[in-house]
Amino acid sequence: MSWVAVGVAGASAVMGVMSAQEKQKTQKAQNIAAAEQTRNSPWTGMGAGQMQTSAPSTMGSGLQSGLGGYMAGRNIDQGFEDRKLAKAEERKKEQQEAIRKITEETEL
Repeated sequence: MSWVAVGVAGASAVMGVMSAQEKQKTQKAQNIAAAEQTRNSPWTGMGAGQMQTSAPSTMGSGLQSGLGGYMAGRNIDQGFEDRKLAKAEERKKEQQEAIRKITEETEL
């Protein structure tokens, strides 16, 4: 397992949890405001205000963000591996060329 992928996944999971908590806090404040409007202004005929009930779960947001981060980390790590492979292939070609030159020079 790649440490890059694990690190990015962990950071993403923390960010997802924090985002979900902030959304829940905002939703709670909006619901309190809607309840206050309904309670204090029954004569306007407003009825119940727009109540929000689809709060993101902290666990779900953390898992979703963590998985996305893990996939991003794996892609970053794969890029490093591809770069190493390309350098190794380039060195191999250089060595083969050097061997070819030596054999040409030593042939009678």
